[in-house]
Amino acid sequence: VSTGSTSVSPALYGLFALTTAVVLTAMGAHLLDRHRFAEYRRAAELESSEAFAQALLWVGQALNEVVSQPAVLFDWDEAGQSFRLAAESGAPAAVADELNAVGFNPQFMPAFYRALTRSGTVFIGSESGMDLFPASLRERWGVAAFASQAISRGQRIVAILGCCYSTARTDFGASEIRLLSAIGSQAAVALENAHL
Repeated sequence: VSTGSTSVSPALYGLFALTTAVVLTAMGAHLLDRHRFAEYRRAAELESSEAFAQALLWVGQALNEVVSQPAVLFDWDEAGQSFRLAAESGAPAAVADELNAVGFNPQFMPAFYRALTRSGTVFIGSESGMDLFPASLRERWGVAAFASQAISRGQRIVAILGCCYSTARTDFGASEIRLLSAIGSQAAVALENAHL
């Protein structure tokens, strides 16, 4: 009497189970290794970001100690395509909050950004550069004069260092210009080291 079934060797089931186990183990090892490397890379990027933030904070504090005036430091935010406040020292709380919320978008002050890109420094006093910094902002923030220094990496501005003065100034002295430039150069080195 024939039932119509075929017999399958039990060895075939064992071979199928062994093949399945080998394939799943190899895929699991590959995925684990790939995700482990991704986590390692994320941890390294986070550590680099923390070092970068520390370097920015050091620059802001150093500038404030040297000039005893409010100082701000903006760094480039690739995602937002604008500069964000990275550190501030000595600014009134309302001004710091506004700078933190708004940041600096080069499109809103194109003449200022072009001047900064061209020369690396911008000085705004009672007799120069007033057209580069909107009067409404100067009044609201209590800024009578402003000195800024670009911090570049190659040809690209990665941060902007600024020092605000609440009293009017006709011009900035050579020693102040050299000091701001030196701090900007040191900041560029510190930021470069933080990225390594």
